[in-house]
Amino acid sequence: MNAPRGIEQRLQWMLDHPPGEPGMCARESWQALGGDQTPPNPPAWGTPNANAVYNEIIESGRYWTSTPIPRGAFIAWKYGNNGHAALSYGDGKIVTTDPTNDPGGTGIEPLAYPERWGATSSKRVWTDTYNGVRFDIEGATDHGPVYLSKLHYGQQASDSVKRLQLHLNGHPLQNGEELAISGNYLDQTDEEVRLCQQQHGYGNDPAKASSVGPKQAAHLFAGCSCTITDDTEPEAPPAQSGDDATVWTSYSGKPSGTLTISNAQDYVSLDFVADDPPTSGLEFHLLYVNCELTWSGSDTMGILRVKYRRDDGDETAFQDYAVPKGAALGSPDTFLLTATHWESGEKGKGGRWYLRCEGGIGSVKLGTRYCKAAVIS
Repeated sequence: MNAPRGIEQRLQWMLDHPPGEPGMCARESWQALGGDQTPPNPPAWGTPNANAVYNEIIESGRYWTSTPIPRGAFIAWKYGNNGHAALSYGDGKIVTTDPTNDPGGTGIEPLAYPERWGATSSKRVWTDTYNGVRFDIEGATDHGPVYLSKLHYGQQASDSVKRLQLHLNGHPLQNGEELAISGNYLDQTDEEVRLCQQQHGYGNDPAKASSVGPKQAAHLFAGCSCTITDDTEPEAPPAQSGDDATVWTSYSGKPSGTLTISNAQDYVSLDFVADDPPTSGLEFHLLYVNCELTWSGSDTMGILRVKYRRDDGDETAFQDYAVPKGAALGSPDTFLLTATHWESGEKGKGGRWYLRCEGGIGSVKLGTRYCKAAVIS
């Protein structure tokens, strides 16, 4: 399939190629997008007039009614027997067929121009997609990589979140609202994600705690050139038992960046039960935590301190990990923390890892974190 024309090329093509007879608005607008490129070419909907195109746009679910309408967008009005279609010229104008005193021609007119024929803004929609083919419009967020680890409440200044907001806007929901493309996953984005979950069966996250999983992302980004990368924590594999030992893995199950520990806090749980031994015996644990540190002081060294605590209150000794300062004040610095622990464990008595930061570290944001464990009965 040939690619649709760029914004300026399609507008100029429409101005340079008038249809020669009135009433050809839907075909002319489609051809300007690239539908004259044969064969093959960006597909037509196979509809007889602009009213039918309007219905197809509504059925596709990817449309907007807001103004201003971006330059290069496809616009459809539904009214009368045939309706009208045009391309947005931006600045409140359109490139349209049958301009003033030129039936069968093309020209630039105000957005309200079709109202002379009976059109209304209440039956006007615009889109950046024609029969599943996406085309560029001015000011749109570029399509590209989407990292699931970024699609959670509280994430800010993220291109992945911008792309999520763009696709949520193109996915009308009952009682939904159009989002600003800010890159900040806060209350309004949280509400739209939760509405999508509830209305399409992708879960029901609590308010201010939502995140977008692989299935919901595949639904929202279907038919788009965005590439989805699942860099969240995987599901724990099943425990494996041999002749002498049972080995298993425990994950927090939380999106990266959802737990931040400040220097002033006491020990904070790492969100997951590190083990629940299937048998009593000698246990061995290996902890992995991806950390993003923010430095707050002049210290050249910070301390990440971990401990392991049984659910019945039994604690291990502290383990300190010195982290040399590698970034300027207020800048993030990454560090992979690994810790080990072994003890004589009892069946059914789980435990948790805890962490605190000291010294020049102002806070630590936790990424993927998990524990591998084994018990020898």
